[in-house]
Amino acid sequence: MEYHCEYCQCPKGEWKKCLKTYDGNECVLHQSFISLIEDGMTAEELTKLALVELPKEFADLLSPIETVKEMVEIVVSCEVIG
Repeated sequence: MEYHCEYCQCPKGEWKKCLKTYDGNECVLHQSFISLIEDGMTAEELTKLALVELPKEFADLLSPIETVKEMVEIVVSCEVIG
């Protein structure tokens, strides 16, 4: 089976772009974002941390605030954090 990439391990035919606010390699961005999450972290804490850390690694974030907001909404809706 072929995968979209080593980061998401999603079957190639099933992978779909999910971020509307970022046109770069969103699988790598998601991996870095998810690695910031700690047990018991709130959405507000994650947002603050991600706004500091992600722009350091991803200079191509055109709107860090909007992208981080979108990513936090995704992890909250998936109940990864509360």
